[in-house]
Amino acid sequence: MHLVLVYDSNNPRQDAEGSRVIQSFHEDVNQAIIAALQANGHVVSALEADANLEERLRELKPDFVFNCSNTGQDEGEKSYAPRILNKLGIPFTGSGGSACYNAYDKERTKRILLAAHIATPQALVIHNPHHYKIPETLTYPLFVKPVSGGCSYGIGRNNLIRSQANLNKRIQQIYDQVESPLLVEEFLEGREFTAGILGNNQPLVLPLMEFKYKRDNGASFRSYQLKMVDYADEEVRCPAELGPNKLLEVRRLVQRTYKAIGCRDYARVDVRMDRTGKPYVLEVNALPNLMPKTSSYAIMAQKAGMNFCELIRSILRTAAARYSTV
Repeated sequence: MHLVLVYDSNNPRQDAEGSRVIQSFHEDVNQAIIAALQANGHVVSALEADANLEERLRELKPDFVFNCSNTGQDEGEKSYAPRILNKLGIPFTGSGGSACYNAYDKERTKRILLAAHIATPQALVIHNPHHYKIPETLTYPLFVKPVSGGCSYGIGRNNLIRSQANLNKRIQQIYDQVESPLLVEEFLEGREFTAGILGNNQPLVLPLMEFKYKRDNGASFRSYQLKMVDYADEEVRCPAELGPNKLLEVRRLVQRTYKAIGCRDYARVDVRMDRTGKPYVLEVNALPNLMPKTSSYAIMAQKAGMNFCELIRSILRTAAARYSTV
């Protein structure tokens, strides 16, 4: 088949260094996926999800698209590429526009999870850093993050707030950095995991991964610096060490989440436990990073017995089955 890989444009809100890191990262991932698709016998082109995407797709007329883009040309549009692909009637891998939107916008994710009675930390969205009130139902410590975005952008040591004393200053600092609404939620001080899901009718939950830290970095959570730059300071355990009952509980939780958000083909769900060991859903990534050997999804797939070429083939075949495409 003639396939086109569609990938995201750079985020204009990021500083020059952040943009450079993300661009280099995306280029490496794109080349790995292209090589895997070619190894599976396909002819592959690559397109950036920019303003010319629709025109270029009309010119190339691909049989299928391997979609790695879920953002838009501006902050108001969260699922540009899926919308264009649906408009043109081109089959593509991964979640559709609504699921990408549901996952990318963390406020929307929260509403969906709560409506489905899926455990998630209590939260408040701040649209104006000068006018907000933390309700009594939210207890410290609190964690602050952008409502939208990925790669832990906008997350650093200062995002964990343990008392009201420096709340206003921290909120303003983070808001000035990301220039977007903020989600303030209760910080759970238990173990942190991520779960990869692959499939549709009976989706497979890949071996769980737990995040640990090799040194005291000031906070036990995944910051942008830790996730994208200082890889050596993060230790992962996959499969995670969990008893059979707790493992089953987490698997059922992420499967329910996958269905509630409307994900398809593959996705990743981040989970954190409270001090009692109860698991809560933090976020959903409808189109997770697939960097071979280092991304959490690729590592979990490897532990399930799939090398990178097999993973990419599985995603493509899973998507093709929805369209009855060989």
